[in-house]
Amino acid sequence: NSFAGITNITIKVIDDEKIIAQEYPLLAAVNRAANHVDRHKARVVELEYKPHDSSRVTETLMLVGKGVTYDTGGADIKISGKMAGMSRDKSGAAAVAGFLKACSILKPPHLKVVGVLCLCRNSVGSDSYVSDELLVSRSGKTVRVTNTDAEGRLAMADALFKLTEEAGNAMNPHLYTIATLTGHARACYGNYVAAMDNYSARATNHSARLQFSGGRMAEGIEVSTIRPEDLAVNVGKCKGDDLVQYDTEAKCRNHQLAAGFLIKVGGLEDKNIKYTHLDIAGAAGIPPEEPTAIPVLTLCHAHKVLL
Repeated sequence: NSFAGITNITIKVIDDEKIIAQEYPLLAAVNRAANHVDRHKARVVELEYKPHDSSRVTETLMLVGKGVTYDTGGADIKISGKMAGMSRDKSGAAAVAGFLKACSILKPPHLKVVGVLCLCRNSVGSDSYVSDELLVSRSGKTVRVTNTDAEGRLAMADALFKLTEEAGNAMNPHLYTIATLTGHARACYGNYVAAMDNYSARATNHSARLQFSGGRMAEGIEVSTIRPEDLAVNVGKCKGDDLVQYDTEAKCRNHQLAAGFLIKVGGLEDKNIKYTHLDIAGAAGIPPEEPTAIPVLTLCHAHKVLL
């Protein structure tokens, strides 16, 4: 309803269970235990903003948002009150939608923006996905499940790979993932966003620019660094495994290795495409606090939507 009557935004909703299983198999696995309730079924929402004059476009932003509508932890269930507030696990998808809404109002002539909202529910049930399962991603890479409470990276993985493929034909593309992804980011940076660049984005000091923009917009951003070992730790440990979803022993760099997983499963490791991961786990707002909408204003300032 927020986009009703807006002519510069196109919306496509994918809600067919078979199509999602074929095209977004990792998202489908996360949502398996929730499929018996129609309103809890997975959905992929694709939003696209185009300015009136496409010849003026100088940059294409492609954003994937984690939209876990409720996170029980799945079979690795959250305990000791840790489930409270997990209705906010969709804040990444909400931020992507918010940025597209801002673009529709402010009409930046130099940007084309594609947003993908990966909506699912990490429920517990007889058909829950479980640790030790071997899943096949959209890219064809096999992923060994090791913790069902690390569902966010799976929920976004196939959409990220799809955008990586499309980025090859886009004008000056920059990919983002935005997610309440790890408690580790919150432990490291409190209520600040952890911003991480791949090597292509780091060459332009992109996260540092986001940090500056966040300062201007009163949104706290801290720059974190993805190291080669953050990618290497995600390599499969068993025969037949291309990737491991979550290394249970590598807890000291938890939020960085999650970004490393997304780079590998998203097909970005060997491509010269700018990519930035924003972990907003501490910044999104924890009940009873109001949701913050971070990093919508930061993105608007950094990409000159707000002048």
